Amino acid sequence: MSQTGLAQRNPSCVTPFFAHRKNGPKTTARMIGVLLACMICTFTILPYLLPRDSYHDSTQNQNRINQLQHFKSEGRNELSDSSSNFHKEESRTGSFANCKPPPISDEEKMKIKPSEDGNYFHGTAVISCESFQYKVPSDVFRGMTPPGIVVGVLSGSKNVQRREVIRSTWAHNEKGVVFVVAGSWDDIKDEFASHGDLVWIDQKEHFHSITRKTAIILVAVDQIMAHFKMNYSHIIKTDDDSYVDLDGWRDFVVRHGSKQLDYAGKFQAGPSPIRDPENKYYTSVEEYPEPFFPAYCQGLGFLMSHGFVQCATSSGHIANVRYLKHEDVYVGMLVERCGLSNGITSIKEHVLRPFRTGLAQDAQKERDAIYNRIGRIEKKDLPKAEMVGKLVQHHIHSDADMIDHHTSYLNSRDIIIRSLDEIHVNDQLEFYFDDHWCWLECVVMGILRGKNILLRFPADGYVQSYNFEQNRGLLRKPSGLLSK
Repeated sequence: MSQTGLAQRNPSCVTPFFAHRKNGPKTTARMIGVLLACMICTFTILPYLLPRDSYHDSTQNQNRINQLQHFKSEGRNELSDSSSNFHKEESRTGSFANCKPPPISDEEKMKIKPSEDGNYFHGTAVISCESFQYKVPSDVFRGMTPPGIVVGVLSGSKNVQRREVIRSTWAHNEKGVVFVVAGSWDDIKDEFASHGDLVWIDQKEHFHSITRKTAIILVAVDQIMAHFKMNYSHIIKTDDDSYVDLDGWRDFVVRHGSKQLDYAGKFQAGPSPIRDPENKYYTSVEEYPEPFFPAYCQGLGFLMSHGFVQCATSSGHIANVRYLKHEDVYVGMLVERCGLSNGITSIKEHVLRPFRTGLAQDAQKERDAIYNRIGRIEKKDLPKAEMVGKLVQHHIHSDADMIDHHTSYLNSRDIIIRSLDEIHVNDQLEFYFDDHWCWLECVVMGILRGKNILLRFPADGYVQSYNFEQNRGLLRKPSGLLSK
């Protein structure tokens, strides 16, 4: 790819990244001064200009955020300031509020112990004082790729085609990926038998059943693994409108092996519940009277460790915690009950992408459509499907969009540099810049100690050293070589 061609295809790849190095120190200082002045004015005046609810939502409860203890980002710039230094504030969050148990019949008590029936595994999960029956194929978790990550995909019982597309794309030939569905057994029994990757929960299908589906994943995995004496490292919860890079998640877990990844995802710093009944994520005072949610990771895709799952299930937290329809906040409540809020690993938005049209600040139209229940954005508003540098892309627009993301993943995987041994001095490569979502030509100037590589960018001659391990997946062979 030529420098001219790169600039013509995506001018923002070159200009924004390199322009500040040509303006000189005076211009840079002037720009910094203007930015600081704008920031001061913004935070001083903004509360008085915006409606109360708008300002409250945009600041994400600044008082709550100020309680966080931030840590330095690490890895390939995928971790954001790692999370919270929250204390157990039972009066401020609802994490420690228990449900009111209804009486459980003797018949239900007998079903609490899981059983194996031919090719099926039957179990009971007590979720917030209610018991639910579930059914899983017995061998669904056998033969998982190390380190052993189970993926629970929340899916509607009628989304058969969507599940088929996932099976043919990111979940192809993957063991340990299960779809959690509810509804009538008659509606899904044929698919259950033919594919062997459904977890069925015996309750009506409804949007607000996603919390029970999420809890079922934790309970079922814990019970089945214990029953068959199998092991696993983590569970990922995601949705059937997400594309998931499973190889990337496995690399993430291995790369951070020295760090306890009990709970990792796109971090939310304990915001207040939304009290607007017109909003999709409305929470009534009757359902959740406390002023703040606990810290939690957004539901598009988050990672939970074996240890956390055992705490949530074996210690009775899932059975006793007060029910909440928001599954991601519900898991955050379990995290706080298990005393793990200080150890949440926050992954940056460009790695876990909630919106199809870009980062949150660039996706206002899509956000409005989702929050106000308007529907999906039009296809013409979608940028090109791209999985480079991402672990999850949420709100996939259609089956064709899922396939396009899979094509991007396959193309990148074939030419991504996986080992430092593949790199030599004077090699012409491409480096992916997250800030501008584009690849830039670079030349390897040297291979240094500590797995560092020295790169020169022909666009302006800029030279920079990068640590290969921390930027794994962001270097590739020139895309023109893909067809050779």
